[in-house]
Amino acid sequence: MTRNVIITVTGTHETDGVRQDPVVTTASGRHFVQNGKHYLLYDELPDGADGVVQNIVKFNGQILEVTKKGALESRMTFEKGKMNVTHYKTPAGILELGMTAKEIVLTESRARVEIRVDYELHAGGRKVQDSTVIISAVQQPIV
Repeated sequence: MTRNVIITVTGTHETDGVRQDPVVTTASGRHFVQNGKHYLLYDELPDGADGVVQNIVKFNGQILEVTKKGALESRMTFEKGKMNVTHYKTPAGILELGMTAKEIVLTESRARVEIRVDYELHAGGRKVQDSTVIISAVQQPIV
């Protein structure tokens, strides 16, 4: 069953021991479960992008995959203890990024689903920051 949800993506990042302000994105979207995996679909208009970015978030308790299409393009895969590399296409060019998940936690209830991933971000062959991303989807009230 597909349901309409409010999706909130909160990212916190720490570089060289300095914690940066959280980055929060909120959007209306859709949530459904297929073959034991959760799917979140939503659009966003990121700062500095020349158009809409379509997001597909697919996850279970072991793997989180985030696919972006449009003004920004990437396919980021997070698996605990494994380095995954992506080519992140931006208006400024393509960045090669590596992500190694330290922890992935899935929490579910009737009206909410949430996935949290703690990971290291690598660029240029070295670790550049520690990050946490929390993606939550809360059922929209029926009016």
